[in-house]
Amino acid sequence: MKVLKGILGLALVLALATSCEEAKKTADDAAKATTEAAAKAADAAKEGVKDAAKATTDAVKEGANAAADAAKEGAKAAVEGVKDAAAKTADAAKEGAKAAANGVKDAAKATTDAAGKAVDTAKDAVKK
Repeated sequence: MKVLKGILGLALVLALATSCEEAKKTADDAAKATTEAAAKAADAAKEGVKDAAKATTDAVKEGANAAADAAKEGAKAAVEGVKDAAAKTADAAKEGAKAAANGVKDAAKATTDAAGKAVDTAKDAVKK
């Protein structure tokens, strides 16, 4: 009976050892699967960060381009405004010059007329 108990004890120890080895193998497999899943998640996170950084960079570039375009349009409008103001100033100067020329012409005519009258008056005075 002792021999039978010894054999049964030995069988039990072997069964427990086999069971522990299988449990260890299962735990190792689970740890490996967990490590692989964590690595995949880390890779996915890195890609997500890269994508987010690219999207942010693209958005900043688009914003800068839009601001540059707006500044260019503003500069064009300012140049057009200056051109218009210069044209109006030139037109006003022309009109002012015409008015001044007409005033000089009128003054010269009035002076000539007055001189002519003075000559006529002097002639009349000499005749008398």
